[in-house]
Amino acid sequence: MCLKYFQLTIICSLFTVLTFAQGTEQTKVKYYYFKTWGFLKYYHPALASGSIDADSIFLNNFAVVDKAQNAKQLDTILSKIIDNLNIGQNFKLAPAKYTESEMTQNVNHNWFTKDTFLQAGTRAKLQYIYNHRFVDNNHYYYTPRHFSTEIPHEKPYALPDSASVPYSHRMLALAKISAGVDYLFPHKYLMDANWDKISMGAIPLFVKADTRLAYETQLLKLVATLNDTHALRFYKEMKNWKTILNVKFYPPFDYQLVDNGTKVVVTRVIIPELCKQADIEVGDLITHINDKPVSKRVDFIGEYLSASNPNALHSRLSRYYDNLLFPTESLHTRLSLTRTGNTRQVDVEWVSKQDDFKKLSDYLNEKLDRSKLEAKLEYAAPGVVIFRANQTRSFLDNLAEDKLKTAMDSIFTLAGKQKGIILDMRSYPDWGGFYYLMYNTFGKDNNFYSKYYMLDKQHIGMYKQITDIVEYYPPTAKPGKRAINAKIAILVDGETLSAAEYYTMFLQHMFPDAITIGSQSAGADGDDKEIILPGGYKFPFSGNAIFYPNGTQAQRKGVKINKIVYPIIEDVAKGEDTQLKEALKWINQ
Repeated sequence: MCLKYFQLTIICSLFTVLTFAQGTEQTKVKYYYFKTWGFLKYYHPALASGSIDADSIFLNNFAVVDKAQNAKQLDTILSKIIDNLNIGQNFKLAPAKYTESEMTQNVNHNWFTKDTFLQAGTRAKLQYIYNHRFVDNNHYYYTPRHFSTEIPHEKPYALPDSASVPYSHRMLALAKISAGVDYLFPHKYLMDANWDKISMGAIPLFVKADTRLAYETQLLKLVATLNDTHALRFYKEMKNWKTILNVKFYPPFDYQLVDNGTKVVVTRVIIPELCKQADIEVGDLITHINDKPVSKRVDFIGEYLSASNPNALHSRLSRYYDNLLFPTESLHTRLSLTRTGNTRQVDVEWVSKQDDFKKLSDYLNEKLDRSKLEAKLEYAAPGVVIFRANQTRSFLDNLAEDKLKTAMDSIFTLAGKQKGIILDMRSYPDWGGFYYLMYNTFGKDNNFYSKYYMLDKQHIGMYKQITDIVEYYPPTAKPGKRAINAKIAILVDGETLSAAEYYTMFLQHMFPDAITIGSQSAGADGDDKEIILPGGYKFPFSGNAIFYPNGTQAQRKGVKINKIVYPIIEDVAKGEDTQLKEALKWINQ
């Protein structure tokens, strides 16, 4: 019996090893098919010009690829695809040289130049295509203008919300994301993990994702690995994002995540009855959710939401209207609270009653309302003017268009005579023209305040620096060289994202003696791009790259900060702004 059992164990083990090896080989087959298809999509003249539809090539050949058991069988398929694409093509030699300042970190063709999974003949054909790649500015699968967002000619393959995405289209989605990151994402080299390993590891997961929920779960987990805050909003594209992130109800209180994402401060009571029922007050410190540290929930969300750095994620989780921080799929949750040094557990009921929805809606509308703003200076303290990035449009909306320039010059001149000016960049700018009009008053020169890189369409996957001064200073922007008395403080934090980071760099150049105070910004500067995926999902990511003039990167790292200041728990509990207090303190020194 023992011998038979031993023999059976050996047979089962061998079967398992063989099955695993076969599965691994088939995964590699799909991976190299995806790599080849992406390469052809962006380089082959027939596809890159739009003469032949890239998606059709993928889908028409996927069934036979899916049956391929090894590299040799895949090689036969790929060779045939390439030969068919080459028919009637008048190949022209592409430029081999590129500028010394070019970003080349992402270009890696080792999968066919060094790896030997594909046979030499097919690899030679791929090298020939690269040497004769498509170099026209009108690339079929890229935006006509470098600052445009939506990548053209990507089909949505729309489906009913509950319908499963077909197997072949799930594979197409994975291939689109894989190729998009390879060729159109300038910051692939900054990712925490190797993208090739990530995309290969995702293949069996997408194979199994045969429900809409499973498919969306894998989409979010894959995109989260980009470490790009521009991609964070991708979760909103999911039909099942609330189920995936375990959220349903809103809390009866507002809050702020503090202490490096480990604690939550209650900042306002919204539904008094529910808060009183749970004995929750403003200033309470939440340390655990359902007996698990707050940090566990933050880490869980981080598996699904892409962020360039932890502070960007923590700032987003502090947004009440996004409602991401607490797991609220159940009506009741147990919280551990600390108040005046005493810790206790409470059972909180989330907002679910119709009467409470009205209070919640009124609160959200109050937070987002900008209708009462006027075109006049706001003072953070006597003699200290504050301009908030998300409230500058009030000047544009309330001033006559034909008098806008002179009126803004007068406003800036008056502000410049004060003791200090605080430029609060801790929100998304609602009017970019504000900063150039400020430059028309106080600007000293038109030197570059950043290095802006866009995709080099002659070398897809590389990025070239834009040197046209108009990209940095519009034609109407002229340095006013007005003297300024005020001390300048710039405030930043994890909500300082994209355009807010770009204008912060502009302000730092305009006011070289200014001090930048706050916490790490979102680390996603530059224009974003979107690729539509099967199921109609818009996959966003940073599409251009921004550096400081000395080469210091802004992506992931964020803007330069002179004094790091994080919100103090005691200040948050009292409704006070730690970073603003620090700016006022510096101005009044």
